[in-house]
Amino acid sequence: LLKHNNKLFIGTKGAGLLVYNLQNDSIKVLNSIDGLSSNSVTSMAHYKNNLWVGTNKGISIISLKSPNKHLIAQIHQENGLLSDEINLLSIHDSILYIATKKGVNYLNPDKFNIQNKPLNTCIEKVRVGGVDTLVLGKYKLNHRQNFINIKFNAISFKNNNILYRYKMHPIVAKWIYTNNDELQFTSLDPGEYKFTVSAKNQSGEWNNEATSIDFIIRAPFWEKWWFITLVIILSVVLLVLLVTSRMRHAEKENELREKLNLHMKKSINSQINPHFLFNSLNSINHYILKNDKINSSKYLNRFSIYIRSILKALENDYQSLSEELKISKLYLELEKFRLKEKLFYTIKIDKSVNPQIIQIPPMLIIPFLENAIWLGILPKNELGKIMLSVSQRGDNLIISVKDDGVGRKKAMMLQSEPDFQIKYSGSKNALERIKLLNNIYSDSIEINYVDSDDDSEESGTTVNIIIKINRE
Repeated sequence: LLKHNNKLFIGTKGAGLLVYNLQNDSIKVLNSIDGLSSNSVTSMAHYKNNLWVGTNKGISIISLKSPNKHLIAQIHQENGLLSDEINLLSIHDSILYIATKKGVNYLNPDKFNIQNKPLNTCIEKVRVGGVDTLVLGKYKLNHRQNFINIKFNAISFKNNNILYRYKMHPIVAKWIYTNNDELQFTSLDPGEYKFTVSAKNQSGEWNNEATSIDFIIRAPFWEKWWFITLVIILSVVLLVLLVTSRMRHAEKENELREKLNLHMKKSINSQINPHFLFNSLNSINHYILKNDKINSSKYLNRFSIYIRSILKALENDYQSLSEELKISKLYLELEKFRLKEKLFYTIKIDKSVNPQIIQIPPMLIIPFLENAIWLGILPKNELGKIMLSVSQRGDNLIISVKDDGVGRKKAMMLQSEPDFQIKYSGSKNALERIKLLNNIYSDSIEINYVDSDDDSEESGTTVNIIIKINRE
């Protein structure tokens, strides 16, 4: 530590010199970038208007004349020091004693004068694409000559470890500091570049007249405006010819119709019954309010798996029958969980059916299960049963949804009543979607209903989804 006037100088081991202003409580840092011989300060001494700072790499002389700007000069072995590793500095009778690792130097600060002139840099060598070239002030290169090697130097008889700084505008816009005297720039894009380099002397001064070279890398012909314009014109002409040619074919109308049908099919696929979502969330909320953690966790877990399965199914035009049955089972579990003793269901798969291999349109069964529960089971006062069965007869896959609900006739009568709360149109959307699928794939899906309303022993409805299996 050294105090001078209203400033406290603090030498650190690795962080340079801290200048603490006692008046305004501010700190300024001086380090090797500012011209300090090293950031490891070992000793300090004050004499008149100069602060002598000993480091492990020589002595730095800091002028204290200007309160805001500190000019720094350096003394090294080249100037006569026995060693650059300074242990202690001491002023006695106008003599500065310098204790180094290899002995003691002394000098009269009043008579000592060190002049470090700015170092001029020069470009020694330029290689383009690995080939030596004449050193020029400006280069015009083609797009393949984008690998540039530049070697530069600054002559100094007192300092062998010169610090350089360089820019390569615009890719290197700020100064980069280095002790290397050779740089490489690879894979430069077409454009204009300016390389600038300067060196720092022992006083920490950079030469103002930095050395620079300009490079112009021309773009390849396929990136020039005339070539791009030509490509655009040719592309437009070819596009017009292609569209005109296709419009002449009669198949264009059928192609557009098929695309429209596919679009409508995907639009219907994306609909998830909002009533079901609303009721499910209400059920979860009910369990939470009752503080029934087990049932709320079970319901929420199944509900999240169900929603995730639906979103995954709607990504594709087809999915396996096993995945469709898995989603159907999840839906029935959720409804049974919500309705408690109101619903009982069974799922039966015939041994002749291989659900892993057979592919069907996604979300084909759910609308009919919803229809059976909402319009068949819910209006009943007692337990309702649903049986989902899958069988195969020849090339036909038969998916049956059977319920013992109130039947279609009574359900229609109830829906027409203004006080009846359940309004459901899922099966209507499903039938519309199946109609679109049949238009595209030539009548591959058939729906038929079997009513049990007239039977005195049982009521309800059976929906048979008959899908023609494509062996290919």
